Amino acid sequence: MRLPKEISPDSIKDSIVEIRYASKLPFEVLLGIFFQSLDDSYTYTVRQVSADRINISNSPLFYNKTIKFEILPNTIVFNCLDKYIGWDAYHIEIKKVLEQLTTTNNIETFNRIGIRYISQYNNTDLTTITKFDFKFGLPDVKSDNYSFRSEFSTSEFRTILTLVNGFPIVLPNSTEASTITTIDIDVIKDKISIKEVDEVLKLIGDAHLYQKTVFFSILKEDFLDTLNPVY
Repeated sequence: MRLPKEISPDSIKDSIVEIRYASKLPFEVLLGIFFQSLDDSYTYTVRQVSADRINISNSPLFYNKTIKFEILPNTIVFNCLDKYIGWDAYHIEIKKVLEQLTTTNNIETFNRIGIRYISQYNNTDLTTITKFDFKFGLPDVKSDNYSFRSEFSTSEFRTILTLVNGFPIVLPNSTEASTITTIDIDVIKDKISIKEVDEVLKLIGDAHLYQKTVFFSILKEDFLDTLNPVY
């Protein structure tokens, strides 16, 4: 399948990269060491810095002009800050952080990676943009809103696909009720034991490519044509 290099608009609400690691040090000690290893381009806060993007908790949060990342016990979670910056630029930012953290020699192994992209479409019916057709035991009933979740595996990854159609919401800076439709694709590789950053980065890149393949596979071609795809 030929995949676009980019589309516009991309409608990406969240682009989460989760990397789990093992360390022998207590997290409180490790966090201080990680803090010292990061360069001055990152700002530290425990506050939410982007209100409309997923933030796990009031955990140690670092950000620069384009990305943010949370350092948690055994987990590092990346997300774009205000808008998606494209995979090439995002991958470089992730690489920069991982290389700085691993200079401490306190990460024993990386044992799980996950790539989760959530695309959001306002006031849009799922059937007009995807090949998905929701049917159940009452054929004469048309659902106004619904969700669908599927989990499947290939030889490389485990994938969780979640589709939500017509979820009622009041959007920011609006008083009128709207609906949102989301395509949520989570690609996971667990039960691994990797020591080298380059190997982790390659695996992340492969997972991103598979996520991208799933996304474009379920889109209707006529809808894709409206997104100004660049190949």
